[in-house]
Amino acid sequence: MGILNGTIDHFVQEVGESFDDFTISRTANGTLGRARVVSAINWAQRRVHQFLYSRVNVSQLARKVTITEDSENDNRYLLPPRTWGVFAVEDSNGVYYSPRSSRLQHNQAGWIAERRASTQAANNRAVVRFMNFDPTGTISAWVLETPCRMSGGDGTYGAATVTLAADPELGDTVMDDDYYIGSQFIIAESGSTAFGLIGTATDSVGSTRVVTVPTWSTLPTAADQYSVLCELPESAWPLVWLRATRRIMRVDRRWDDIRNDVREELVTAEIDALLALRKPAKGFDAMPRQADVWVV
Repeated sequence: MGILNGTIDHFVQEVGESFDDFTISRTANGTLGRARVVSAINWAQRRVHQFLYSRVNVSQLARKVTITEDSENDNRYLLPPRTWGVFAVEDSNGVYYSPRSSRLQHNQAGWIAERRASTQAANNRAVVRFMNFDPTGTISAWVLETPCRMSGGDGTYGAATVTLAADPELGDTVMDDDYYIGSQFIIAESGSTAFGLIGTATDSVGSTRVVTVPTWSTLPTAADQYSVLCELPESAWPLVWLRATRRIMRVDRRWDDIRNDVREELVTAEIDALLALRKPAKGFDAMPRQADVWVV
């Protein structure tokens, strides 16, 4: 069993192959340097996310989350920490409240997304503020999030947890509370009986680095390595490693001879990704097509 697609190892390997005979080692500093490559991959993730957002049905990139009431203000509901845009809101009545393109029209929408100004723990957290109605029951929102920073390393595992490495082998661990909620962790140790198992984070505590996931069907061991899976659609993965490769080449002139090859591959990868995503996402057929994304 080889490297799992969508993992940080996968992207590092693809970037290395883009440079032909130049390799990037996981266990030692490679020719290009692992930190430099991972930084380029995380940068490329964000750029590809922005590229897709401006060109495809936004519901393809949105995630439905349950939002909870702000303990300091009962008409505000906290959104996940990585949220930068909101697509729609729903309460238990099954009514979608879509935002308008202008704040002058927000009363027609019934809610507005904004940044919360506070000295409390949720300072600068994005929130949904309800304007002219009281939502009932479970409140959900379709959110757009900044892609989770990719990383991988040795974890410590409980029945339904993974404790992230303070200094992972690839990438870095973000210490912010709730940062990893919604992201997927895969057991990437090829020799493990838990190899390939995926857990979607439902909670994460920054100070302890403990991420809560559904109960593992096979408990990983302390020797097992985890990886954060790429959150972008699979059709866009080639764009990530090609853009990362191009970013490295822009500051290093040793690879001028393959610069044109990568440029041509990027054009093809962009077309392939857009063709794959230019259709409604499953489960979003009932979403209001007039809705704008309220960027916070």
